[in-house]
Amino acid sequence: DRAILYSPYIIEGSNVQVQLLGVFDGHGSKGELTSQHAAIEVPRLLAEKLAIISFSEEEEKVSEAIKETFIEVDKTDPSLGEGGCTASIILRIGDKLYVGNAGDSASFISAVVDDKDLLVYISREDKPDLPGERARIQQMGGYVYVPRDPNEDVPRAYMVDEDGYLSYGLAMSRSLGDWGVKGVIPDPIVDVLNISDIIQNALTSYSEFCDWDDHDEEDTTEESEEY
Repeated sequence: DRAILYSPYIIEGSNVQVQLLGVFDGHGSKGELTSQHAAIEVPRLLAEKLAIISFSEEEEKVSEAIKETFIEVDKTDPSLGEGGCTASIILRIGDKLYVGNAGDSASFISAVVDDKDLLVYISREDKPDLPGERARIQQMGGYVYVPRDPNEDVPRAYMVDEDGYLSYGLAMSRSLGDWGVKGVIPDPIVDVLNISDIIQNALTSYSEFCDWDDHDEEDTTEESEEY
């Protein structure tokens, strides 16, 4: 498993504040090779792509640069598909956060107001039993197992060998590496958030929470007096 933090994240020709953090959770017999490779190559390749676009203005181009980076890193996996890793990154460019995720790891964003930690965002975990993910895996020749008893196991996308036998299961529908599991892709889902919107929404939620809390206290006081 590997984690990265670049603050500042230097992009050639840019004077905008940029930061990058990420987590790569390896799995399989050689997952540490994949996660180490991703921790080195994702920052390098992404910086190269961002340097040639006007990323301060083009959300679509930045999102596409993240997707291309994940796909290219997957193609050069040193484990040759014998291992794999999740990939979760948050790229901050000025007031915007780009959250890219491939795998069953998740990124969390919270805001702190008056020492209260308010959770405002969670990225999607890519699970094989999600309708769209399951359909893609099956269309590409893969197999998804969904246990009847959720306490027995988790849904898995299985590697099917040449004889049609199930070899091993992967508890995610997207990842870097894992070439042998048909239908599992490295393409990340990228969400774009504005920090100013996050702050405003957090302040609004906190204000509503305080108003509701005060209302509850008033009701309790009135009930006590009546009693």
